[in-house]
Amino acid sequence: MILDILLYICIFIDIICFIKLYKIIKNMYILKKNLIDNTCIIIYDKPNRNNIYKITSMIFEYICNNFIFDINDEKNIIKKLKDKKKYNIILNTSGGNIVSNDILINFIITSKIKLNIYINKKAQSAGTVFAFSATKLYIDKDAYLSPTDPQISFDDDTYSIRSFIELCENKNINNITDKYLLTYYENKKLYNENITLIKNLLKNKFRKNISKDKKQDFIFDITYGFKSHHTPYCGSYLNKILDINLNLPKNILEINDLFDDIYEYL
Repeated sequence: MILDILLYICIFIDIICFIKLYKIIKNMYILKKNLIDNTCIIIYDKPNRNNIYKITSMIFEYICNNFIFDINDEKNIIKKLKDKKKYNIILNTSGGNIVSNDILINFIITSKIKLNIYINKKAQSAGTVFAFSATKLYIDKDAYLSPTDPQISFDDDTYSIRSFIELCENKNINNITDKYLLTYYENKKLYNENITLIKNLLKNKFRKNISKDKKQDFIFDITYGFKSHHTPYCGSYLNKILDINLNLPKNILEINDLFDDIYEYL
């Protein structure tokens, strides 16, 4: 009797799981169709976790791998962007690798591809740099960007390159090893290159009524590394400085909501 009950419980659970999986897969195909119909791709932080939904991750990779990319997958993002002269991009990321981002931004600048970039939640660090490469930028009033100053891995922790530069400059040069000194010089290049890049990307994105001083103050805040790397700049604030749109189109919001529903099972 007990075994029969357990058997029925197992069968019931299997049916529920099958129905749930069917709905998830169905939503994946709906998402793919919407991305195709809207010439849209999604760039996000690919989950790095072990969970019971491993099978859905594999299915998702099979169905949507040509439309949804990890921010560090610059090779396949560029390959995709070469298909057309204009794309809509939904961006949701905490940041990415400096080298990958530089390669991607360089392609966007040199190819002159037109990108509408939509941010409904966040685009931090390298994601902010990517957002600034947009032809037209849409940011929800509660979504946010962050400073773009490069970060460095140091003794298993991550620090602002600005902090590393200051540390070295405040020490006697004779007390710095050659290895650290070389790292200092390379980091200083990255630091200055980031400032130059942001200045170029924002050159035509400021609101017309913004003074030169306010432009410089904003660039200083997000590039010089004197503020925390996680300092949020929300859409409602950025709208006063940059020529952005706070109203994301309904079709983009629908795609984003559908992706959010799937994401928790990846």
